Amino acid sequence: MLPDLVSPHKASFKDYTELRAQVNSTRAVIFLAGNMVTNSQNSIGGVSARVYRGGTYGFASGAEYSDKSINNVLAAAARNAAFMNTHVNKGLGPLPTVAPGKVALKKEYSKDVEQSVLIEYAKALDSLIVERYKKLSSRMVRVNCLDIEKLLVVSDGADSHFFQPRSLVYVQMSVETDDKIPVELFTPIGGFGRFNELFSDPALLIESLDKQYEQLM
Repeated sequence: MLPDLVSPHKASFKDYTELRAQVNSTRAVIFLAGNMVTNSQNSIGGVSARVYRGGTYGFASGAEYSDKSINNVLAAAARNAAFMNTHVNKGLGPLPTVAPGKVALKKEYSKDVEQSVLIEYAKALDSLIVERYKKLSSRMVRVNCLDIEKLLVVSDGADSHFFQPRSLVYVQMSVETDDKIPVELFTPIGGFGRFNELFSDPALLIESLDKQYEQLM
């Protein structure tokens, strides 16, 4: 879970300020014609701030999530707000105040499965496709997991903590016509949730795969 480094900085806000941290964690496994061609894990995130002054906003962001980076981003956003205010000069007053609040996690943070589980599932699903659909010229199985987590603190209004995992399995089936023209059909399966919450036995996808194969043929 993303550590809360942003809340302690709220006390330093002078103008109206929005401070956000976000991390997107992705994992992917791809089997192409029975061979694993992708096995990756990656996390990208950082911090951003928006400061209001005189009717305009100043924005800044940084790729590192640390107290030092947060201080630098807040200072840069304040400078940008002052610059915009000087040059645009709207002369507007402060934003209306809003009662403070807190939006807690709607989706509880739960431990995800190991990468090996994704690999074994994709491998088993590929074997099922080979055994069941004899006329395919090629196939691809792709497992994708994306976790999005955000922390937001604001001068007025509701601070929030957001976490949403998403897991998808993509199956691409390919055949060739009598004229050797390739025809492909691609189907995504899954949605919001951890991988183990949405997928267990590849055989449970047979109904969807049968329909995809029938449409392809």
